[in-house]
Amino acid sequence: MDGITIKDVEQEGVAQFLSQIGQDLKAGKYRPSPVLRVYIPKSDGRQRPLGIPCVRDRVVQQACKIVIEPIFEANFQDNSYGFRPKRSAQQAVKVVREALVRGWYVVDADIQSYFDTIDQKLLMTLVERRVSDRRVLKLLRQWLEAGVLENGGWSASEIGSPQGGVVSPLLANVYLHVLDMYWTERYSSLGKLVRYADDCAPRRLIEKGGSRAELYER
Repeated sequence: MDGITIKDVEQEGVAQFLSQIGQDLKAGKYRPSPVLRVYIPKSDGRQRPLGIPCVRDRVVQQACKIVIEPIFEANFQDNSYGFRPKRSAQQAVKVVREALVRGWYVVDADIQSYFDTIDQKLLMTLVERRVSDRRVLKLLRQWLEAGVLENGGWSASEIGSPQGGVVSPLLANVYLHVLDMYWTERYSSLGKLVRYADDCAPRRLIEKGGSRAELYER
């Protein structure tokens, strides 16, 4: 990490800070810093690892997200609610509740250590289907490969997308958009997938007198 805080930026001048970032980007000199590994407790007693970018990288990621998010939003499915503009967990819960009122049942599932196990090469392949600008693709690769600082030491980040980065939630949705498409094409007649990032709730109808066929394995 570069040790620069938001307070430091405000004291030295926001305009100057942004101007320097712009110059570095245009000149091809921008290089992201490793993310800082921190942990937050989970309800089950385990800890969730987060990767916190420095202020400069968060600013550049936000600018990049503003530009590329509409490109992916145009193709995302309606069943996806997590980390999307004008969508929320409450909306996803409402859909599930409406399903229960009609007599359906819900199976909750989530992908273990999802952000930490994303295949970076596959993710970039999916991104390249919608984004062709080499400068943007280079930025995304740099953020994915910047590495992690933990306990004073650096380690490579060959897999995963740091949970805590500004652009990571969008990339996570790009990765799981394949699941949304696959479900729509193969299983839409059997149930509707309601997804909030890596948490999923496929709605499935109980056939009277029939068995409960597994449509989704955790």
